[in-house]
Order: sequence, then C-alpha cells, then structure tokens
Amino acid sequence: MHTNGVKAVDVAVIGGGPSGLQTASVLTSSGLSVALFDQRADIGSGVVCSGVVSTEAINRYDLPKEAIVGSI
Repeated sequence: MHTNGVKAVDVAVIGGGPSGLQTASVLTSSGLSVALFDQRADIGSGVVCSGVVSTEAINRYDLPKEAIVGSI
C-alpha cells in the first residue's frame, strides 16, 4: 500500500552498520519487506561499531578492514 507516495514496509531498520545489516538480512530472508535507513548515503561506509563483530560478518558484508580497531 502506498500512502502519500511512500511505499509501506513491514519493518524499518535504522542504522546500516553490522547489526542493522544483519537484522535487515534476517528479516528479508523471513519474507518481510524492509527499509534500511542510515545517515550516510553509502551504506556500510564509515562503520562505527562498539561491539564484537565476527570475521564472518566483516567478510559477508564486505565491511572495510580499517573499521577494525582491535582483535582478540
């Protein structure tokens, strides 16, 4: 359904960092329509994450290696 020229979606994900990208991926895989919003025009650039992100997530979403501050 469209309201005032805007397409309705099931879920809006705010933030295109690792968590937002993973959330959007899981939700779309479940058949939901998702809109992903980020403050940057190029989603995935300038990634800032204060949590632990696996090597799998870095590779899956082609996140920049320079976003890695430390490793354990």
